Amino acid sequence: MKLESCHRKCVQRLLRAYEVLRHGVVMRPRMPKGEAQKLARRLGKVIEMIRADRDRWSKVAEHSDMMLEEELRRLEGLQQNCGRLRALSRQGREPGDLELPGLLFGLESVFVDAGGTARGIAHTDYGEREGPFLNFMYEALHHLPEDLRPRSKQGLGSRWERIYQQRKNDGDPAFHWAMNENHVRLIADLAS
Repeated sequence: MKLESCHRKCVQRLLRAYEVLRHGVVMRPRMPKGEAQKLARRLGKVIEMIRADRDRWSKVAEHSDMMLEEELRRLEGLQQNCGRLRALSRQGREPGDLELPGLLFGLESVFVDAGGTARGIAHTDYGEREGPFLNFMYEALHHLPEDLRPRSKQGLGSRWERIYQQRKNDGDPAFHWAMNENHVRLIADLAS
């Protein structure tokens, strides 16, 4: 597949933003055990408090040039994603790459916009994974610094299968940073 310059720029922004986000995750200290649940409960209390006195909070939001419903959705998204933070506190394990699904969904969006269709992974008779989108992802990710690149195409294919299947089964309601072009641009600009 031949990418137009607008698609190449989008991939470059995604990769820069991922690099900024990923290095931020690597440097974050481990979250103490139970902290994610506490954080989720506290966010829940804030959401309940706002909903209980919606009229007053609407006025506060209006004077702050904010949309109350949008802010509530953001808080709910943070609360739902607290479960992902638990991966940071599991003892004996390195934190998972919490930003990779967002990057892969962003690359998927570029791939489809550029005319790609098949995003699934096929298995050869030898049990190896292949497909046009896997090739696209692997090539794109090899423009990242070495410490952020996938170790193998097969490993990347396996990870995409799990992420894709989870989204297919659950609808994956989580906010993914790569799906908001302005968000990607702002993060990518931090690397410039």
